[in-house]
Amino acid sequence: MNILFCYGYHPITTGFYFEKAFSVDHQLTYCGPPYKFERPGFSKNVDLSEIDGKKWDLFLYIDAYHSGFPLAIEKLSFPTACYLIDIPYNLKQRLFVASFFDYVFIPHKEYLETFRQVNKNVFWLPFACDPEVHRCHKGVEKIYEIGFVGGVKDEKRGKILENLSKYFKLNDFRRFYEPNKMALVYSQSKIVFNMGRRGELNMRLFEALSCSTLLLTERSQKNGLNELFKDGDHLVEYGPKDNLREIIKYYLSNDEERERIAEVGHKLVLEKHTYWHRAQTILGIIKETGYKQSAPMRSKSKVQVFLGYEKVYSQYIMVDSACELFAYTIVSPIYKLTSLYYILKTILKRLRQMGWRTLFIRGEKINK
Repeated sequence: MNILFCYGYHPITTGFYFEKAFSVDHQLTYCGPPYKFERPGFSKNVDLSEIDGKKWDLFLYIDAYHSGFPLAIEKLSFPTACYLIDIPYNLKQRLFVASFFDYVFIPHKEYLETFRQVNKNVFWLPFACDPEVHRCHKGVEKIYEIGFVGGVKDEKRGKILENLSKYFKLNDFRRFYEPNKMALVYSQSKIVFNMGRRGELNMRLFEALSCSTLLLTERSQKNGLNELFKDGDHLVEYGPKDNLREIIKYYLSNDEERERIAEVGHKLVLEKHTYWHRAQTILGIIKETGYKQSAPMRSKSKVQVFLGYEKVYSQYIMVDSACELFAYTIVSPIYKLTSLYYILKTILKRLRQMGWRTLFIRGEKINK
């Protein structure tokens, strides 16, 4: 299959893992912004309607925090699909994106019905692991009792880790780790601690299991965890009423049981939960449903599509695309004003995030 593959290239993103997975069996053409160097393919600003004469079978967009979202997705003469991540942190913008695609895949099961109000073809597709990156470093010493790699800006998670560090030996969980270093930390840990910022099924879960270390993760009845793994067989779960320290002490004192669960979990993710498996699922669903071309935006008017793109671009990193679309699209002045509203709102939101009020107040004080 020939796939026009769109994402913001970076060697530590979900899109990169998917690119590797799809490249095993298919031909990919890159579409997106460059990363340190130009890549063969098409830029993020390409108008897809101008290159539709090429022979592709699928347009696949992998969501990420990057500035690429090409025009005319809704005009393509072949199926389009997207994989949307980080939904809990920018739900509104992802819902705008979902309306442009024939198939929408999301890793957060609890949002399925929300997305299906926008697009009927929405499917749950959990995160996965890349065994070449998220690998077990055999033979390394288990120097940490607990390992954790990820953001600690979340107040609850940060406090729990700070508290655990008083009783157990942890890695430096405040610093950033490249994926290879992360895999080493997990391999050097007896237990990997996991907690989503909002209870979601996150990447850490699959990546830790792929490193063959016991995973201790929060229990949830909403995110689909119990449909993929079994508590006590593949990983260990904890809940709000459990004594976390006692659970950790138990598994630190029972090496054989800890290693058995870790190995069973490790085997399962390699058998069913790699990005290659996820690629097969995407293509399987598209084939089984008859290669539909039913994205909501395919049937919208020019004005509705124009405003749809402006809504997608309503985040600061895409404001250049929003301005370009505003400048070159011919629509009624009233819709231009609506577009301008989105642009100004986005810029003001970013200024607020940067602390512009504080900046102006300080400036006044300095002048006085």
